[in-house]
Amino acid sequence: MRVVYNGISFDSQLECNNYRLLEKSKVDFEYNSERCKFQYHRPLQKGVCHSCGDGHVSSLHNYTCDFVFKTLNSGKYIHVETKGNGHCFKPETRTKHILLQKQYPDIDLRFVFSNWNTKISRGAKTSNRDWAERYNFPCANKYIPTDWFNE
Repeated sequence: MRVVYNGISFDSQLECNNYRLLEKSKVDFEYNSERCKFQYHRPLQKGVCHSCGDGHVSSLHNYTCDFVFKTLNSGKYIHVETKGNGHCFKPETRTKHILLQKQYPDIDLRFVFSNWNTKISRGAKTSNRDWAERYNFPCANKYIPTDWFNE
């Protein structure tokens, strides 16, 4: 469901709410900007390079996180991805974030879930929060915590 606020179209109410929170804060932030874009490699299963025959091949993909902001105290950049209902956080999306974390270890990527207790799939015991903690992604429920701004 698209949400429009101040002429900006958001993918969800969660994105819009966090945009409004960032607007009210004193942090310098960007939404879906160039600073939010990354290219990453996804390994291909059973892929083989036609030139050399190597079995370790990958495809190049683009990713844009929702927000990036500069913290008030340290001046570091925190990238934030908002995730709505569990159906939005598919296995391929989780894999993408793990790959990004491995390929860009210096990027501070965090999640804000609309409900961090939602299970990652039907019948799963693992919640969004459990998954984020397992892979060392800081996460929050509903809103970007204001203490993140002051890091």
